[in-house]
Amino acid sequence: MHTAGLCKDGTVRAVGFNEYHECHTETWQNVISIGAGIFYTMALCQDGTVLTTMLDENDKPETAKWQKIKAIAAGGHHMVGLREDGTVVAAGNNKCGQCNTEKWQNITSIAAGWQHTVGLQGNGKVVATGKNDNAQCNVESWQMFKELVPPIICPMLICQKNRKLITRSKRKQIYYS
Repeated sequence: MHTAGLCKDGTVRAVGFNEYHECHTETWQNVISIGAGIFYTMALCQDGTVLTTMLDENDKPETAKWQKIKAIAAGGHHMVGLREDGTVVAAGNNKCGQCNTEKWQNITSIAAGWQHTVGLQGNGKVVATGKNDNAQCNVESWQMFKELVPPIICPMLICQKNRKLITRSKRKQIYYS
């Protein structure tokens, strides 16, 4: 419902639906990565902190406390951050357990779906948490993966052995906000 773009100078521009202030990014600087959920925009800054748009700009989002973040992922209504030490933090709607990442260790890559979160460990094993109505979290047996590709609805992974694209969702379309 909105589009966000990261400019070469480290600023962020956003246009579209703005009822929840998801386009209020004019003051953001030193940004190296961005993500967009349904009603928010998030940004990873050079110093490892995370910025998030909020309905009430006087509120301090949970992400304001995040430090030493090296990657972010935007889910439908939740935000995920990968810390430099390989642990994962998550904030936002946790109705389906999509923010239950506190026990994850040795994570090298993250992706966020509509109501689930996926992490790739350094040993190639994939972990997931959240809504599993389409078997999108059935990754316990997955090994030897190299990277996660983070579309908002269904995270995809590239297999290290044969580099084929694999998706765990029946949905064929990827929806971006």
